[in-house]
Amino acid sequence: MIKITTLMDDVSSHQTALQAAHGLSYLVELANFRFIFDCGPDSKTWQNAAQLGRNLDHIDAVVLSHDHFDHAGGYRSLIEKKHCVPVLYTGSGFFYKKYRQEGIKYTDLSGGFGPSFISKHGIEYHEVQSTEKIAEGVELVSGFSRSVPFEKIPDCYVRQTAQGLVPDDFSDEICAVLHSPKGMIVLVGCAHPGIVNMIGTIKDRFQEPVYAVFGGIHLKAAADAQIKQTAAFLKAAGIQIFGFSHCTGTKAEQYLDQDPHIQHCHLAVGDCVFLS
Repeated sequence: MIKITTLMDDVSSHQTALQAAHGLSYLVELANFRFIFDCGPDSKTWQNAAQLGRNLDHIDAVVLSHDHFDHAGGYRSLIEKKHCVPVLYTGSGFFYKKYRQEGIKYTDLSGGFGPSFISKHGIEYHEVQSTEKIAEGVELVSGFSRSVPFEKIPDCYVRQTAQGLVPDDFSDEICAVLHSPKGMIVLVGCAHPGIVNMIGTIKDRFQEPVYAVFGGIHLKAAADAQIKQTAAFLKAAGIQIFGFSHCTGTKAEQYLDQDPHIQHCHLAVGDCVFLS
């Protein structure tokens, strides 16, 4: 049995004692392995965990999908408050500073920590280059193909490198793949490389069907045509369950409501799913 609990999301649930904020965090629990997938923007994520009675003292790993504050900002407080010091996994190039550009203005979107923080706290750190197994039945994936023409990264996203500010291609983005008897369960943060590109890469790499997808797929500001193309691909891929969060967007979720054959929901703060 796999249990996925939403510790942070943009949307409040029926559990109104919890705090919603722009961000994403899942607590993923398997029989012999527990990990946090993304940490939300700040310490409210861990306050939610406490309110839910979830013990974070024995977490095996933290996986950060990419270095934006709404996914990585809560990591500092997790470590500084000494909830736990699990193994940390990120993608390659995670520590480049990330910005959103609007004219001459740049907003720092980064998670707020770097290699010195990792070293100071004695954290075991792994940079995922392609595919890395972190537990039995759990693998992390990076290096997604970029073959789908309608999945474009907005020009506003840039990162600071040794060569200066360059367009952010989100090469640091990773996802988690849980292997189950029914197929792969995929966890994504924002799917900046494009959810179609990501699912296509995962299917090619493992040669297994994708059973379920959970997370944000960054369609909040997408045009109707892209939403329809994305939904058509996901349906054709044979995915049976979608648990959307964070940046997916109500328009995309409402579009999927029109198809009675697709099982889907929004995983708000405190919501959970059980998968066999």
